[in-house]
Amino acid sequence: MGSFAYAARDPIFWAHHGNIDKVWSGWNDLAAGGGLSPGDYTNPTDSSFLNQSWSFYDEKGNTVSISAADVLDHKSNLRYTYQLKPVVVKVQPPVLIGLCKILCCLPGPERGSFIEVTDAVRGAALTALCQQSPILLVMHDAQIPSDAVGAFDILAVRGERRMHLGSLGLVSNGGAHAGHGPQTVVLDITRVALGLLAKERPASLLMVRRSPGQRPGVPGALAVPGRRLEAAFDLKAEHAEIRAQRR
Repeated sequence: MGSFAYAARDPIFWAHHGNIDKVWSGWNDLAAGGGLSPGDYTNPTDSSFLNQSWSFYDEKGNTVSISAADVLDHKSNLRYTYQLKPVVVKVQPPVLIGLCKILCCLPGPERGSFIEVTDAVRGAALTALCQQSPILLVMHDAQIPSDAVGAFDILAVRGERRMHLGSLGLVSNGGAHAGHGPQTVVLDITRVALGLLAKERPASLLMVRRSPGQRPGVPGALAVPGRRLEAAFDLKAEHAEIRAQRR
C-alpha cells in the first residue's frame, strides 16, 4: 500500500477501496433521511469528474477504459448492492470562531507559512482553548503544486519545538485534467494553538516530504530538534477558519 505503483497487488488495497465504495453508497442512501436536504447526498455532476477515465487490462489482455460516471450507479451498472444500511450518527459541527489567512512566509532558516488572525479571533480561540474545546484550522482552497506527488507531513515549528499536525497523500492525476486543484485541509491545532496564534513570533506551518519507510502519522527524525527541515512546498490559503469543537 505504500507504493503507488504496486498498491493494487496488496490484498489490503481491495478491502480499503471496497469499504470506500460502501461508505459512498451509504452516503447516497442518506438522501432518504440523513438529516440534511436530499441534494446534499447526491453525486458530483461536474463533467471533469464524470468523464475522468482509467484504463485497465481485462482477462484477455485487452485494454478497456471505464469512467467515473460508469460506476456511480453500482446497483444498475455493476449489479451489486449492500445489505447493511448506514447508521446515522449526528455530531455537533464545529463552531466558527473567526476567519484567518494562511500566509507565506516567516523569515528564518526554516521558513514556513503562518496564520494571520485579528486580536478578536485570537482572544475567542484562546477562550475556547481554556474551556478545553479542541481547536481546528480549516483551510479552504489550499493551493497544491500540480507536480507534488507522494506523502507529506504538516508540522508546527517554533524554535526547537516541532509538532506533527497531520499528513497529506497526493497521487498523480494524469490525463486531460492533470493537477490537484484547490484542496480543503483540516488540522487539529489544539496542542499548538498558543504558538500558532501568538501575536509575536508565531509558530510556522511547514509541509515536509515524508522520508522513505516512515510510518504515516509518525514524524520520526523530522521532529528531532536541531535537524534541518526543508519545506516541500509553501502552504497557502486565502480563505481559512478557526473553529472550536464544543464538548
